[in-house]
Amino acid sequence: MLPLLHKACDFELQNALHMAQISAWAYRNDEHHLQADLQNAGYQYFIFLHEGKSKGYDTNVLIAANENCFIIAFRGTEENSLEDWLNNLDNRAYVYGLGNVRQGFWEAIQVVWEKLMEQLRSHYEPTQTLWLTGHSQGGALAQLTARRLFDEKFAIQGVYTFGQPKVGDLLFASSYDNVLRNQTFRIYNEEDSVVKNPPNLYHSGIGVKLKTEGLMEIEYFGNIFETAENTLTTLMDMLWDYSTDSLQAHSIQTYLERLQKQYNSPTKWQ
Repeated sequence: MLPLLHKACDFELQNALHMAQISAWAYRNDEHHLQADLQNAGYQYFIFLHEGKSKGYDTNVLIAANENCFIIAFRGTEENSLEDWLNNLDNRAYVYGLGNVRQGFWEAIQVVWEKLMEQLRSHYEPTQTLWLTGHSQGGALAQLTARRLFDEKFAIQGVYTFGQPKVGDLLFASSYDNVLRNQTFRIYNEEDSVVKNPPNLYHSGIGVKLKTEGLMEIEYFGNIFETAENTLTTLMDMLWDYSTDSLQAHSIQTYLERLQKQYNSPTKWQ
């Protein structure tokens, strides 16, 4: 596994591949074998936080750290988790800062917040760089957590998400971009319909599109011109994906494969 370039400030394909692997490991339940894999990757400390079952949520966070960095990785939607699927359907608005975010995402973070802060107080040092990542719903939780930690005066080195849905309205997206846009890289496969939802909300951060023909496009100015999408059309797209093989485009394994292909062929950047 390629090491994390822990002081990098701009997009690094090596870091995207590293974070995609950490996001994939966040789905694992074999903690004994995972510990060996993390140690081989250079992480001396790791812990899984599992919170919220009693409150109707199922929030799982993998924390991995070494002397150079501290990584917070959120697990995405699990096929057999009723709590995850109900959370995905919770489109109520929660007021945060200048705008609104999805209440389901807010509450999924809230159930693990105290445990997460305990870990930061006990194991995070200012000499380490702080990173957040996650796939699917986990990416949305990572981005919202990054904003909350920024508001708690933590320095965020980088946020890498994969196939994440939208987090908040235009005011939230704009306020997020005012402080964390240059550290946030939202990686998505161009045929992944999950990233279009909820259709009435907006993305923030810098988009990195992985195209079907093997090209990669970094959208440094893409969100400036973004508009909310047609609700019916995007919901139909997502339902179609869940009923066809197109769902493969959303798989974290597909993201890993495409990023590895990009890393092996750097001349295909666009």
